[in-house]
Amino acid sequence: MSLIDCTTQTVVEGAINEPPAEPADGQCFLVTDLASGDWTGKEGKIAIRIAGAWHYIEPFNGMAIYDRVSDRSIFYNSGWASAAEPAQPSGGNIVDLEARQAISALIQALRIAGIFPRPEQ
Repeated sequence: MSLIDCTTQTVVEGAINEPPAEPADGQCFLVTDLASGDWTGKEGKIAIRIAGAWHYIEPFNGMAIYDRVSDRSIFYNSGWASAAEPAQPSGGNIVDLEARQAISALIQALRIAGIFPRPEQ
């Protein structure tokens, strides 16, 4: 895998804060907070192993990656975020309130996923 591959079809092996002991060339990782070792100071970047060395990709607004470990897409918009599954409504005594809460949670998840635009701030 090359830097071009990693930026156009990014799949990371996980989101971690320190380099794995024996990374394979071509593996990509999302560097998390409190990065250590070779990744110190690279928080939020994508680390890719090429020819035995680490290279880093600076994320940009609108960038999307797929995390194999968590089996989910992660999106960058001034920071990494992923949509959380909204809670299922339960009970049944106050249907209107539960429905509104479920719909609001779903709308928020779709905003995080980049499907709906975020409200103007």
